[in-house]
Amino acid sequence: MKCVSYWRDTATALADDHTGPVEGHHDVAVIGGSFTGLGAGLQLAKAAPWSS
Repeated sequence: MKCVSYWRDTATALADDHTGPVEGHHDVAVIGGSFTGLGAGLQLAKAAPWSS
């Protein structure tokens, strides 16, 4: 059995792969897109001052 991800074997490299710090100011970063990440993103969007 191969214990390596299919995605890692077939994914292409990003064309604009940046290294180093990300420019700009960010208050929150949601890591993950499963139920927890989506739920957190929705709650943050609802609570954001610009969403009203």
